[in-house]
Amino acid sequence: MAGRPERGGERGGDSPLPVGSRLPSLVSRSDIGDVRWRDPSRGATVAVFLQSSDHDADRHYLDELAAASSDFALWGGRVIVVMPEGSGGDARSGDGEAARSLAVVTESTGEAEHCGVGAGEDAILIADRWGEIYHGARGESPEALPAAEEITNWFVYLATQCPECGVPDHP
Repeated sequence: MAGRPERGGERGGDSPLPVGSRLPSLVSRSDIGDVRWRDPSRGATVAVFLQSSDHDADRHYLDELAAASSDFALWGGRVIVVMPEGSGGDARSGDGEAARSLAVVTESTGEAEHCGVGAGEDAILIADRWGEIYHGARGESPEALPAAEEITNWFVYLATQCPECGVPDHP
């Protein structure tokens, strides 16, 4: 069985929602259709909250996620990117299938607020297929968030877990 990925300097309180809690039961409108946040049939979910696609760091992070999307899909993972309304520009600068694999939500129904993410804050929540949160991080830029390789490791870990493998509040 795969070991749990490193938490990379996570301090208590760095997760927008507490580890062991659940993603909100949201349905968001994205550029690829409606997205149910807790959907066991779709696999593990990573929710990424970015300030704006106009920032170079945010765009670079989105490009990194798009490039790794085929690895995410191999392990049944999906990424939902939430950006502020009117952030401007195309959120996905990559081409082809990889760029289309990220569900980009321009926040209009308070997704960030429902997930405990403050204004002007970048954040990430990593949850299993049932919406239980295993990891979270926040910061003023995407550098505070796990890199695509670490997200892939989380998808591997979550894909190889079974309900008997751990206690949700101490994954």
